[in-house]
Amino acid sequence: LRASASHWVSGLIDEVAIWNRALSVLEVDSVYNNGVPEVQVELPPLEVRVFEGDFPVAVQGDTVSLRWEVNKDATITIEPGVGDVTGISEFGVGSTDVTVDQTTTFTINLTRDAESLSATTRVVALEGVATGWHALENFDSLAVGPIAGQGGWKNPDGQATVVNCVNNKVLGFDGGNDLNALQLRSRTLEEGQQATLFFRVHSSSEDVDSQIGINVGLTDKPIRFVGDFTGDVGPYVRVERATAATPANLLARNGNAMPYDTAAMTIDTDTVYNIWIDIENGVNNLPTSVGDTYTVHMAPEGGTRTTLFTGYASDRNPAGSVDLGLPKPYLDSLLAAAINVALTGQGVDNVLLDDFYISTVGSYNTTVPIAAGSFEKAVEGPTMDISLTGGEITISWPAGTLESAPTIDGAFNPVAGAAAPSHTFTPTEMQQYYRVSQ
Repeated sequence: LRASASHWVSGLIDEVAIWNRALSVLEVDSVYNNGVPEVQVELPPLEVRVFEGDFPVAVQGDTVSLRWEVNKDATITIEPGVGDVTGISEFGVGSTDVTVDQTTTFTINLTRDAESLSATTRVVALEGVATGWHALENFDSLAVGPIAGQGGWKNPDGQATVVNCVNNKVLGFDGGNDLNALQLRSRTLEEGQQATLFFRVHSSSEDVDSQIGINVGLTDKPIRFVGDFTGDVGPYVRVERATAATPANLLARNGNAMPYDTAAMTIDTDTVYNIWIDIENGVNNLPTSVGDTYTVHMAPEGGTRTTLFTGYASDRNPAGSVDLGLPKPYLDSLLAAAINVALTGQGVDNVLLDDFYISTVGSYNTTVPIAAGSFEKAVEGPTMDISLTGGEITISWPAGTLESAPTIDGAFNPVAGAAAPSHTFTPTEMQQYYRVSQ
């Protein structure tokens, strides 16, 4: 089965069975007329296949949908404050909306006769968010490393990563052609609806020679291959640097198969930029339809907001494609991907994204949802190992300068002849202190 739903069949299947021999004509006729004979099977053990919120974060006082997939014959309860949800589950699958007034760990409990099983999921309540915004992702609740499999993120091509910064976490990319998208679930933008997508972008001065190609926006396309998103995407913008040692640019397309337009405002290194995309999900599966439209604004953090593209038509092709079919009437994925079309490469984590929010449906929002966190990558401290063999001491460390001093508060000086990854010597002093500096 493909990971992408692009080639799935929309239908219902029932009464699947396998025999260990060929059936006779009469037996086939009986199955056709009477269905599969009842077979007594052993009940599978209790299992919580899925229990999670649509998003791991929510603005304080906002609602989040909890979703679960468990055994169809279990009694299901959720605490705190939800109770028995067996009646709103279908074959063990269901969802319910809960209000998150504070950071909460929810517990799902399954019972069946004498059996029981529990699992938990945590939703973090975000304080101090401006009115009219709903949180999609700030990455702080995710584990550092590959984002695939975390929350509602899909990463079928390349690798997107959660990067640890000084006081928060952000999204980075592993060099380029990294397809990554977040399922919008309860925040899906339906046809005829309007909303503003907000996010932040930062490019590092530590890597000004590599090229950049980052696409961010909303799409209805299945998240399948990188090649599906070189164009015909939806309402989105592109952060691009095609020439080394120059600022990045913000690009946008006005209509299907149109060339990119370049904003007058550049994206300088070591500067945090706020980007707002005002999106209207229009009819986009008719030959005469304009489709989705969008307007883009940008501001350096704390600076003046500037409108860069106004009333642009999405580049989505109303004719669709043979592979993926016609455009769908809803925008159900947040695309945040490195799509390096015609570029030769992109540095690892040299472009970072953070703070994805969407406004209340039906209105655009001009405010900044929340103050920016840090985009300075956290540096892991050096590690040291020490071992004693036959009267000799070996100190091992991955990088940096090995230093020593006779007392803990003494003057540390480089150890003569010592170089990573190890230094072996015969001790001549009663005590000596060592450290690694980077």
